[in-house]
Amino acid sequence: MGVVALAVVIGCGGSGGGGSTTDSGGSSAATTVEVRDSENYALGSSSLRQGETYSAILWGRDTAGAIVFASPTNWRTTASSAIASVAANGAITVNSGGSIPLSANSGASTRTYLAVSTGGVVRGRVRNTDGQGVPDAIIRFYDSAGAVKVTTNSGSNGSFRAVIPGTVRTFLVDVSGLSSKYYNQFGFGDKEYSTVCSDYRAPIPTRTGSEVVTLTSDAVVTRNSAGDPPPPPPNCGT
Repeated sequence: MGVVALAVVIGCGGSGGGGSTTDSGGSSAATTVEVRDSENYALGSSSLRQGETYSAILWGRDTAGAIVFASPTNWRTTASSAIASVAANGAITVNSGGSIPLSANSGASTRTYLAVSTGGVVRGRVRNTDGQGVPDAIIRFYDSAGAVKVTTNSGSNGSFRAVIPGTVRTFLVDVSGLSSKYYNQFGFGDKEYSTVCSDYRAPIPTRTGSEVVTLTSDAVVTRNSAGDPPPPPPNCGT
């Protein structure tokens, strides 16, 4: 639904995956635009809602692979004030539905978000067993028939937030497109899940309207170097 002009691009496929705030990879430039809500959950490009306020940040990785942040003071948008206002420090107020292009550092870093005035919100976090947030994991939300309705990515701190329709019932976390540091499955609550077994998905709380629902536990991925692999999901050949 949103149009991303510049962001980290994640591919699919492979038997393992992962990334975290300390894993190596990426460039030293802080060029990825990210928008967070008031509780620091990173928003997908179609997760802004009318009447809410957010903050924009700029991040990347240093040569050792650690997350680095920039503090630009020249955030701006070409959207009309009827849609949104953006302060120089990155504070965003959404006034109506519409396209909100954001730019920083003289336009060198840009990303377009879409303000959505309706729909409930689900938010959560992907982390590893060391407690570190895992950026750029893909989170897919499914309806009861198994169709993908919304896809988003975790942000620099491993958090994610998505506006989803009421028909969504389950989700999966996909780390297969990242480095081979993690097993391509995740723990949620007391169970294990994997995109390899896409007919067995993690449940999300029932929603009654447009409320914001935070998942009751993190999605946890395990490093290949952690020793014994996690137990496979039920009825799965991983």
